[in-house]
Amino acid sequence: MDEKRDGRYYPFGLGMAGISDKALKTQYAENKYRYNKGSELQNKEFSDGSGLEMYDAVHRMYDPQIGRFGQVDPIADAAYENSPYSFANNNPLTFSDPLGLISDSSHPQELAPVTVTAQRRVPSEFSSYINFPNGQPGTIASFKDWPYSFHDQKDDLVHNWEYGLGATNRIYLPKHPMTLRLRNATGVKEAKKLFYKKYLSDYKKGLSLVGANLLGYQAQFGLGGIISAGPDIVEQFVGGFLLDIRVDEKGENLMFILSNTTGRYSAYCHMASDIQRSPSGLTGEGNLNQVYIWKERISSAGFDYAEDDGLSEFLSTWPGAK
Repeated sequence: MDEKRDGRYYPFGLGMAGISDKALKTQYAENKYRYNKGSELQNKEFSDGSGLEMYDAVHRMYDPQIGRFGQVDPIADAAYENSPYSFANNNPLTFSDPLGLISDSSHPQELAPVTVTAQRRVPSEFSSYINFPNGQPGTIASFKDWPYSFHDQKDDLVHNWEYGLGATNRIYLPKHPMTLRLRNATGVKEAKKLFYKKYLSDYKKGLSLVGANLLGYQAQFGLGGIISAGPDIVEQFVGGFLLDIRVDEKGENLMFILSNTTGRYSAYCHMASDIQRSPSGLTGEGNLNQVYIWKERISSAGFDYAEDDGLSEFLSTWPGAK
């Protein structure tokens, strides 16, 4: 019997006490495999007889009381439009989620083969805008690609740069931890202000923003950037960057393409020249290139703020705003 469909649960798995097996007599053996097609209920793990009251979905733990997983989906970037904590595409009447990984709307109730073969990929709308200085393609960054590692230096970006290891070009998808941190970087906030100021007049006239953009914004770092970044190792590592902001084809979202190069020029405070990696790699302190991509909904609050923030004079003299 498929207990997900027999009326004993609310849609997201919370038991209906009066008619579920909670109402059965205690002499019956407890069924640990109830909701979500094979996930084991963890409910009596502690010495006092209590438990987590969560389902073990192999890769993550699912809490039916809130209808969410407690950990980020390990392959969340394969479906960047969904929350990395959502359960069964947020549609448990149609889907199940036995592995705790992303689902596919074309395979209802058959998530196992889908989640095993899912691949992280660059959203097609970004593909034509991702370009690296060396003209070579990029590699999708893993969640381990991080500025510093205290355990494993294989993906440590500083270690990779120093010894010429790892991929030369890396693409950080929207849900990568580094991308999420950079979304609130000071330079990104300033560029957003400029975009909203640039198109404030069009917004007031009710014109479509399809095709609107703010290209080539150069975010400087320097002493002010060091101070504003504080202990954030992501902002400190990235430092200055180049940012393009484009409006998507629907005119509803801002597309961010942030790029930076880790090289000797920035690492040694402009006292050394950058060098390029050889095609085979292993060029110590040769340039590492990164691109970070994400989307944000166009906000009316952004236009309201741009009207009063005093950027008009700066905008009129900045070449990138024309």
